[in-house]
Amino acid sequence: MSNSVSPPVSTSTANSSAAITDPAVARIFAGQLISQICDKLMAIGLIWVISHEFSERWIPWYIAIGTLPHLLLTPWSGRLVSHWGPLRSVIGTDIFRAALFLGAAIPISKLSGDGLLAVLLVVCFVSSLAGAIFNPAIMTLPIRLATGEKLLKTNALIDSCFSIANVLGPLCAILLYQSVGLAGMFAANGFSYLVSGLLAWGVPLLPEVPSAPRTSTGALPGAIRSKLIRLMLLSFLFLNLVLAPLLVFMPWYVKHRFGGEISQLAILEAALGIGTVAGSLILSFTSLPGLGRSMRSTTVTLTAISVFYLIFSLSSGLTTASITLALLGFFLALTNVRLLNFFQTEPDQSEVPTVMSRVNLIGIATLPVSMGVLGVFMETISVPPFATACALISIAVSLATIRFPFESARTAQAGP
Repeated sequence: MSNSVSPPVSTSTANSSAAITDPAVARIFAGQLISQICDKLMAIGLIWVISHEFSERWIPWYIAIGTLPHLLLTPWSGRLVSHWGPLRSVIGTDIFRAALFLGAAIPISKLSGDGLLAVLLVVCFVSSLAGAIFNPAIMTLPIRLATGEKLLKTNALIDSCFSIANVLGPLCAILLYQSVGLAGMFAANGFSYLVSGLLAWGVPLLPEVPSAPRTSTGALPGAIRSKLIRLMLLSFLFLNLVLAPLLVFMPWYVKHRFGGEISQLAILEAALGIGTVAGSLILSFTSLPGLGRSMRSTTVTLTAISVFYLIFSLSSGLTTASITLALLGFFLALTNVRLLNFFQTEPDQSEVPTVMSRVNLIGIATLPVSMGVLGVFMETISVPPFATACALISIAVSLATIRFPFESARTAQAGP
């Protein structure tokens, strides 16, 4: 396994070109796009089988089992990525999951009943153990592939893999599941991880930037202790908690306001997905004036997300809701890329994996927590006022980021 080093990108031409023109970035993008689409379609197949062949009461357990490894490994995943390096961590976890899914396809094709359910849940847990290391690694890897403006575009391109998978995964799942069944989907997923790992093998990396001297002491890395990092992580947590219920609000609005057809729900989900894909891809090819460079622009994009969230909560028609969700998805993609870029560049490079392990935990854990709490009260609350309240909280948190010391932190980091 090679981690050869290439000279750092220093020319303005290289920094201004689209990320996809870099062969190393293109290989990572191709591998992750294939594996993420296959992983998404397999996850949909799993949920379908568990809910229809066993019971819907197993779905929360399936989600919990998939989330638990991320919680358990958070104190160590960043250290492991730092020790192995982000590229080795990505390749190793991809190859491990390839072996896991290819190996599980055989017993899954022969088992039924409780035996099948047990295998599915065990595979889910073991795969998530690898995912708890993979996620901080793939979020750290761009800083070893690009610098400057090119780093932002690389983040956008890699982030688009997950957005595209969310759109294409459900469509592919319907076709593939009917053709090859669950065992075939496991085999396809395993093969996709193998391809992803092989494509990443030997990708040239930029030299690692040495850490700046630290004068503070404590158990946690200096980046976690810094005021700005803590504020951004806390804001990220709050925003995830209030945005996650959107996935529950959409079916409710379809059922009670837009006519109750499943095709209408598909339109809303497609609109959100298309907006997210568009935002990531556009930012990977070009810089949007005022919305891609300064961290201050994150306040603008966060507020835009929250405002469109509010408009959706007040929507009474499918057309308005669809356009609103598409715009929400667009600004959500811009915000995700800017936050990734922030968490990669604000800490010392050696501390990035640890920071990303916290980012990963927030992103993974807030969805089941938020939806679980919402599920308890769903039958007793009025959804539109609750959705409006979530949007208003999101607006308040977004506007609060304008007071964050972005410039002062960067000035202090640069020194006199």
